[in-house]
Amino acid sequence: MIFNLFLFRALTAVGLLSLSSQAMTLGQIHIITRHGSRYVLTKNHTSLGEGTSAFLTSTGIQQMHDLGIQLRDKYSDHFTFLPNYDPELVYFESSDFDRTIVSASALASGFFHVENSTVPVHVPVHTFKLENDLYIRAYDKCSQFTKELNALYKSQKWIQVQQENDRLLRKLATIKSFQKYADSDGRVSLAQVWNVYDAIYVAKSECESNAPDARVVCESLEDPFVKDVLSEDDFEQLRRLVGKSEFMRYRTPSAARFVAYNLLARITSRIVFEDGKFSREDGSAKIYLYSGHYPLLLAIFAALDHTYSDDGIPNYSAAIVIEVYEDEKKEKRVVYYYHGGQGLEDTTIQSPVRFLGRHCDADSCPFENMLQLVEDWSEKTWCDTCGGNSQVDICLQYEEVECEARTGLATFGGAVLGLLVGLIGMFFWGRASNEKKTTTANHSSEQPLEYSRNEVSSAQHDDEQNVSPISMGNAEFEHQDDKSEGGAAFL
Repeated sequence: MIFNLFLFRALTAVGLLSLSSQAMTLGQIHIITRHGSRYVLTKNHTSLGEGTSAFLTSTGIQQMHDLGIQLRDKYSDHFTFLPNYDPELVYFESSDFDRTIVSASALASGFFHVENSTVPVHVPVHTFKLENDLYIRAYDKCSQFTKELNALYKSQKWIQVQQENDRLLRKLATIKSFQKYADSDGRVSLAQVWNVYDAIYVAKSECESNAPDARVVCESLEDPFVKDVLSEDDFEQLRRLVGKSEFMRYRTPSAARFVAYNLLARITSRIVFEDGKFSREDGSAKIYLYSGHYPLLLAIFAALDHTYSDDGIPNYSAAIVIEVYEDEKKEKRVVYYYHGGQGLEDTTIQSPVRFLGRHCDADSCPFENMLQLVEDWSEKTWCDTCGGNSQVDICLQYEEVECEARTGLATFGGAVLGLLVGLIGMFFWGRASNEKKTTTANHSSEQPLEYSRNEVSSAQHDDEQNVSPISMGNAEFEHQDDKSEGGAAFL
């Protein structure tokens, strides 16, 4: 399909780009976010499960509120895309964690803030049961993906990265709080280094913060003083090392399929069904939010074939925004933006940067490129390629349907086979019965009668007595009376 391409207008005062309003109309925006700053978190590197609740902090709430303000400045004020909150045109979704749900609400408070109003706007946030979330947090539910990660930990490239950072990893193993992550070689294993980084990062961000609850968060840490255990150079090396290890986990073709494709397929479906006659969940809303986690952002970068330029994991309150435009011929184009969130050294949230996905030109991307990426993908594909998962209801439903189909086919096949066997049996039984009758009949007609000598002699004597000559002119007949009833014989 050939698209009419229109050049972007000049950069706006805030450094944002927009398609010409006369040429293309902004129809939808899809916002995928990482939550704001939180309490310390531990992860299991083999199962990807979490060991702590990691609630959002007041700093994290402010970060998400600031992101909402940044989005409002562009889409509500500059574009007048949605000047005021309209529940019919907004649909927020989140993974089923406190930190992501509260992050979505905090973003809404900034996005839909009403000036001179004491009543905040409350936007409902829809969630999936944690064990059934295949869209925002699919990465900890796919057995095939976790198998591939465990194979990665044994690969040569993983071991090489670990060896290149051997000095730092051995130093971390000498720190009391991190000795539990040390391996038998006396160093923190690369697979566990994220837990070390998170503890130090939270200590640095909260123990030196003036936020209302910063002291509470700091005191909740196992060792608040880990914020000072590394030099600036060592901490920067650790930040880059964690970024590299997480990229090896989640910025890969495998992560694109197992982590990002379900959500991208959901987004493309909502773009296709962008029509008022459909529900908000299906595609009639203008603004969609997906409040999630940084592995999802990295996997989306991988799916869109974009080289994520930062050398660390996405900051708190980072976001990918997909803008959907439509021209007079109803042809759609998409524009991608990355909002960098807020890092340790950032006093304000980073400005968004436009980036190009796969096979895009200098300005935007044909929607068909995004559609083709996931056109053969479905929830069932995810269930099948993940090797089955007893936790996920929809996969169980597919298995039940297939089992019923197999059972029904087996029952039908058994019935057909039984009928065929019966017909064949009847055929051979009938044939054998006919052969038996024929043999009996032939035997009866061909076998000579046998008499005893007395019976033969008596019969001859009777014949001689019953024969009398009958004269009819010149002809002479012998008449024989037949002793049987109604019988006559002429000899």
